Amino acid sequence: MAVTRYARFTFYLAIICISGIIVLHLKLSTFYHRDYHFGVTGRNDHGETGHLKIIAMDTNSTTPETCALTSAQYNHPPLTEPIPDWDLSRYVNGPPTKRFRDNLLEDEFYITGMASGGFTTQFIIYVNMIYLGIISRRVPVVPAFTPHYHISLAAGAIPFGHVFNLSRARNELKQPLLEWMDVKYRPSSTSIKPPSSSEREQLGCWSTLNEGNQLLRTATMEDYLQLDISYTRVPAEVRHDRNAKDKHLVFGHLVPYIFPGSSLSSLVQQYPLLESSPLGHSLPPDEQLACFDLLYSMTSSSQAFEWRFLWSPAWNVVGTHLHFTDDLVRLAKGYLGNAFSKAVNDLPPFIAIHMRRKEFDSQCEADKECFIPLGTFRRMLTSMKEEIYFRDGTKIRHILLTSDEDNVAFWKAAKNLGWVNLDHIGAKTAEKYGEWYPAIIDIIAQSMAIGFIGTQDSTLSLVNSRRVQDWNDGPALLVSRADRTNLDFISEDF
Repeated sequence: MAVTRYARFTFYLAIICISGIIVLHLKLSTFYHRDYHFGVTGRNDHGETGHLKIIAMDTNSTTPETCALTSAQYNHPPLTEPIPDWDLSRYVNGPPTKRFRDNLLEDEFYITGMASGGFTTQFIIYVNMIYLGIISRRVPVVPAFTPHYHISLAAGAIPFGHVFNLSRARNELKQPLLEWMDVKYRPSSTSIKPPSSSEREQLGCWSTLNEGNQLLRTATMEDYLQLDISYTRVPAEVRHDRNAKDKHLVFGHLVPYIFPGSSLSSLVQQYPLLESSPLGHSLPPDEQLACFDLLYSMTSSSQAFEWRFLWSPAWNVVGTHLHFTDDLVRLAKGYLGNAFSKAVNDLPPFIAIHMRRKEFDSQCEADKECFIPLGTFRRMLTSMKEEIYFRDGTKIRHILLTSDEDNVAFWKAAKNLGWVNLDHIGAKTAEKYGEWYPAIIDIIAQSMAIGFIGTQDSTLSLVNSRRVQDWNDGPALLVSRADRTNLDFISEDF
């Protein structure tokens, strides 16, 4: 009897389970075969904001199925993108003003610096300044590139953000980066015409000049920014060997003197003035806007010029994130396409060679064998081609050569090797875009190479070797006089 009751119970239970499965299957089939349109609204049925309403409407029905979720209850993100912490609007009072101080936030601290030299030297100075700003919790305010001995004064200035993609840099660094043109109004972004005395603003800056040298003012920069600057020499304690005659400064030693609220930063007025401003003003280093003349010879280690090394903090933290603007990249690709006789969207892999020669004339004088001959670079090129081929199977058939050499025989010999250059004279680059652009386009083109061979002691070669290594995962080397052999000079008659 017990067995019969158990069997009957089991039978009925099985019937109930099977029936449930059939019903569930039918409901799911009905759901999945209905045509639903989904919508999202930021208001509830009463027109109140702060709600997320999800609407699922069956097209065969007139009744929407809704589920209203309050953002407060479910911590739902707002429907508009939040302004990132590094957005420019968080660090200025508004649009550029005639006086820079009117646009600086009272509770914020900034850093800026002057620069001189060629394009790449100025780039290094600005990268050092940005890095110093990051580690001292100050907002960098980057000036423009201004002309010096490489570029005529007629070329005017070129804003930093016209060359480098600062939106991308801010997003990658997650740090604010201002330009002076974001802070101070200038009728022209390129004019370096000296302003009237009444248009100049007073500013106290630090000078990195070591003892025994005369202060070299960056007149074009001060004119461009319409400033009247007083200088105070940095303390000997911030120098590499803590000797006032040493020209190299240590980032970490300098930070306590400019870090907001630091005990040392409050003592800046006690240091003797190095030089009054051209208009006769004598101001100590500014507390809100820390300012320097030249932050070139900077280091963070026992090495004097650490940009030479792969581990350079200024390069790895800042420099590698400063990519060129999309417009300039497209322009450089056009020049490369013409040089290689290829379509812009079909550029071949290539190795870039940069031979710095003319700038080293003073070192070589009349001794032509002082220069590094083409033969040395040719040997290095053969070795690099093999390295790339064995690494990933890529055969390099295109070589881009850039150089400051103006000897016709030099370029004829390079052409006989099958190397090409960007023809700025034929393309009238300077006439079309400005005097800065032949060099800038060359630099950008070099940065696109999958291998780079440069010249030792050239800052341009050094920085572009880093770009090729970091951006393209390509090999890079710098050739020195020590790499030459007697065979390299054979058949070189220039």
